Amino acid sequence: MCLILSSVCPILKTSTGWRRTMDSKFVEELRQKYIKNPPEGMTAALVKNMTDSDLLDMHYFLTEDDDLDDDEFEEGFYIF
Repeated sequence: MCLILSSVCPILKTSTGWRRTMDSKFVEELRQKYIKNPPEGMTAALVKNMTDSDLLDMHYFLTEDDDLDDDEFEEGFYIF
């Protein structure tokens, strides 16, 4: 077991570091996008001072329905 963990740990450490780099790059791109064109009711200063987590949450809620067609529902269970 120790042998397996010792061989996997460097891989996890490397992939986690890469992910953090990609996440921070993505967050900075989003921040610049929303600073240039803030959502309704917000200002560029508010976007600039948002935490990364708040910025990602805002982006999620602004884009969560982008992949839905107006005429079709996504597959899944719906209660009407």
